[in-house]
Amino acid sequence: MDNAINFKFILVGEYKVGKTSYVKAMMKQAVDEQYKATVGADMTFVTKEISGHPVKINLWDIAGQLKYVSMRSTFYRSASAAIIMHSLAPEDMSTAAAEIKGFVDSIRTETAVELNDGTEDKIPIFVVGNKSDLQLADGPTPQELELQEQLAEHGIAGYYKTSALTMDNIDESFDRMAEFVFEYYAANDLLDLQDDTGIIDIRQPASKSGAGCLGILGLRKRN
Repeated sequence: MDNAINFKFILVGEYKVGKTSYVKAMMKQAVDEQYKATVGADMTFVTKEISGHPVKINLWDIAGQLKYVSMRSTFYRSASAAIIMHSLAPEDMSTAAAEIKGFVDSIRTETAVELNDGTEDKIPIFVVGNKSDLQLADGPTPQELELQEQLAEHGIAGYYKTSALTMDNIDESFDRMAEFVFEYYAANDLLDLQDDTGIIDIRQPASKSGAGCLGILGLRKRN
């Protein structure tokens, strides 16, 4: 896919929330039920076709252990979008909101999109609640509903529930995120699509965050 549009996605979250298992499930690889820590970061190439255009996503699975916190900003650079993952296991929900806010703040500090008018916008950030197979209730819990309200305040582009173990909503969630990111950059005229020559490029984000936000349902809000 030499003529593909290239995006960089960063996948972040605390350790043991299932980031690597999510990637393995999406790539149709066996998911390890026993936890194995990611060292630093792993990159996976994901290819898609969106709106008739070939797309290649460099998906960076960034380690969640405390000893790698200082390295995260290095992997955030030039990110087109971010996915923050948390665990839906009942014992993890009490800390989910604070953990997500911490990642949102750090991502906003280190990333931005430079628009054509010289202003900056925020890169799309999504939140994925993984391990839905461990939820005790069929519907959203009060903690989950409260969390979703807070995500809307943070300008999150979308929220998805998945289970890497059962493969529930894995492909669907990633496809929707990829489509949203493509549409966001295309709508802002940040993709150079030249079908005749096969040259397709995406402009690099700026180094720090700026104005603008994205709604919880993927609807863009104008300031």
